[in-house]
Amino acid sequence: MLTAQQKLKLLAVVYRSMGDSKWGPRTVAGYLPPLTPNVLTQLSELEAAGLTESVHLDDRSILVSDINLDLHSGKTFHIELNTSNGPTIPFVRTFQELLDLPTALTKKPIAFFVEDINYCSEDDGAPPQIVSKYLSILSFVQTLQRLSDFADMSSSGVLTLVFLLKEKYEVRVEYGAADVEKASQSETLLHFLESTPHEANKRDILKGVVVDTIKSSRTPFTSLISSLDDVTRRATDNYAVFVSEFSFDKIRDEIEKRKSEFILRINKVFSDIQDKLLGVPLALIIASTQLDTKGDYGKNTSIICGISIFTILMALLLKNQVANLEAIKEEYAYQEGLLEKEYSSLHAKIEKAFKVIQGRWLYLDRKLQFVAGLVLGNYAFACFLYYQWTPQFRDTFDAICYLSKHYFLWGWALIR
Repeated sequence: MLTAQQKLKLLAVVYRSMGDSKWGPRTVAGYLPPLTPNVLTQLSELEAAGLTESVHLDDRSILVSDINLDLHSGKTFHIELNTSNGPTIPFVRTFQELLDLPTALTKKPIAFFVEDINYCSEDDGAPPQIVSKYLSILSFVQTLQRLSDFADMSSSGVLTLVFLLKEKYEVRVEYGAADVEKASQSETLLHFLESTPHEANKRDILKGVVVDTIKSSRTPFTSLISSLDDVTRRATDNYAVFVSEFSFDKIRDEIEKRKSEFILRINKVFSDIQDKLLGVPLALIIASTQLDTKGDYGKNTSIICGISIFTILMALLLKNQVANLEAIKEEYAYQEGLLEKEYSSLHAKIEKAFKVIQGRWLYLDRKLQFVAGLVLGNYAFACFLYYQWTPQFRDTFDAICYLSKHYFLWGWALIR
């Protein structure tokens, strides 16, 4: 005697070979290929399994037992197949008809055939994408049943799952073919729940994500299956935080706190010397107005010495602030590396904070470089004025340059 799966497979094989098929409420009828030994064998198997309603030859009813291969070879028979084998082995025309069976919404039938996608569950090879998504949804329904506080099956056969989390949330397991096509697939969700560590905590985490997804939706179940990938990702992220004994909000607050501290420290590096920087243009003006254009050597030399000391002190101060900036950079780089190591799955979410710090550091570093250039430019300009307005120094300087040049040329000639 054939099993339910074998019966369905036989129906699918015969149906696929039929021509001019017509569907009825509980039957499907059509013309078989011209009679051959193989076709006669199929007819006998259908009859033995109780899957034939009627067989006709030339518009006359005929018993399968009366069909003779020698007499009827090459003849075309019209057959009506009985497809009403119950909800556990549906033989349907469209995928939506399969989902119109309440039991098929929560549990895979023992075997099934869907004509519009030409798929039989007993076929070899990978199923169509819509069937793969359907099977994923069924697995997800089983997962939701494990998470729910209780389940209720209505008189119409629709499953309602109830979640209690501060409030009561209900999810009716109702969906259609269009919902299945839009559904996302997540192969990691079942593995996430079934892996050994912290099983109870994982269920609580996933339950929280599910409730958060459905609480503001008018169609809770379809919202869940359309965002299954996102549900899995959020559950995985929250679990990663749980393992680290922190909540994501606490980590985010800690990162924001560290970001604020680093930015304040970086800003302080510049604000500490901001008042001193006001003296740079002022010193230049004073130097320009105090240098004697008539060439007073003593006065001009004392002024340029003062400007030189000022420039050296400013250079040391700037070098110290740059060193402070570098130290802060090394420290926040270390903190970023530490977070990436401890919370690798969350690093992408908090990386933005460190980019803000990096941007602020780069901005102030360039500011200090500009100030350093300004100080050196001021000093060079003061030296130029001193050289132009102090003939005694200019003549001495020119003489030293002249002697140095000729000494170098004389030494170079001896070497050669």
